[in-house]
Amino acid sequence: MVAKKSKKSVNKETSTSNNKNLISKSINPWMIASIALAIILVVGAISTSASGISKKTAEKRFIAFAQSQGADVQVEGIKSVSGFYRVTYNYQGSLGTFDISKDGKYIGQMDSLDGSSSSSSSTPATPDNIPKSDRPNIELFVMSYCPYGTQIEKGFLPVVKSSLGDKVDFEVKFVDYVMHPSVGETEENLVQYCIQKEQKPKYLDYLQCFLAAGDTEGCVKEIGIDKSKLDSCYDATEKEYGVIASLNDRSTWVSGQFPQFNIHKEENDKYGVQGSPTLVINGVQVNSGRSPAALLATVCAAFENAPEECSTLNLPTDTPSAGLGYGTAPSDSAALMC
Repeated sequence: MVAKKSKKSVNKETSTSNNKNLISKSINPWMIASIALAIILVVGAISTSASGISKKTAEKRFIAFAQSQGADVQVEGIKSVSGFYRVTYNYQGSLGTFDISKDGKYIGQMDSLDGSSSSSSSTPATPDNIPKSDRPNIELFVMSYCPYGTQIEKGFLPVVKSSLGDKVDFEVKFVDYVMHPSVGETEENLVQYCIQKEQKPKYLDYLQCFLAAGDTEGCVKEIGIDKSKLDSCYDATEKEYGVIASLNDRSTWVSGQFPQFNIHKEENDKYGVQGSPTLVINGVQVNSGRSPAALLATVCAAFENAPEECSTLNLPTDTPSAGLGYGTAPSDSAALMC
């Protein structure tokens, strides 16, 4: 049963361009990456006053810069959220969002564009002030097809698959809405949730396989996932949370745009999760680079007494590419989110 649903998800990924008439707000997660890289630059160009920038100014500057880069974008909306603006834009039929503080200095997870740190109490912690514990608890909130979620997952794999992984509690959790329904994100979230819940020793191997090409059915077979257990969990979880029912009922979608995915709703609310990826360590949101070396340093900063792996592990400093596949990125895009 799951293999059939997963196959449908994989087929959707290859036919997204043919389905735009079926889902008017269809998502192409790979296109979002290129325009989002430009966002950092446009925000830096916005002049600010003592009262900060206006919604209209942010919209005009964003559109002008995007057009200068050859991208014809349309701003779908800008809303005020706890001291910053959340912009939703449409690029070639694909939706993306980014956050910008009202003073024009911070973007994404409130990473500073000028090198300074925000004094806002909502600003995520840095590796210097992560709460410490004997066994760090790491919660990574993603959307399974978000290019920046997959990017940080690829960065984390060498860390948590090393011997250091036995000394932390690491769990992938899901943002409480879905931005990429047309490629099967709801279904893939559900598959990954169930594998991690009931067949956890195989989860990281499955994730590593999935991140190569998004082949759910092939990876279930390759890693030896018990399909009977997976099917049972898939159906029981859907019955409990109704995530597929929400996917099929647009009247329940967040702002009419995004299907709900409420399996980890309580944690999303608790930590103020607002996009993918959101990293929480020992109960606090944390900013980190996305290379394996940067993530190792971030995790090691959360120990009361750092284990020997923190000084002996030699992990890659290159940042993984956004999206599926195991390439590298030209720079660390730690501020970029879905």
